[in-house]
Amino acid sequence: MTTWQDMATESRKAANEMVKTRFRPCLSRAYYAVYSKVTQDLIAAGAPIPAGREGPNHPGHLPTGVAACKVFGN
Repeated sequence: MTTWQDMATESRKAANEMVKTRFRPCLSRAYYAVYSKVTQDLIAAGAPIPAGREGPNHPGHLPTGVAACKVFGN
């Protein structure tokens, strides 16, 4: 099983490899590396993980279908 820490490490390595040749994808990988590391740290600190989710909620989180309806006015 891949952990959040594994994904953070892999994404950071990918960002480092792309930094001089593919700047935009490099930023995407760097962002995901940070997201993965923060998620790992939150889980390690005991943040509750809701059923059916891979990471903790943030304040004001809406279920996916509800959020899409609010954004697109449905």
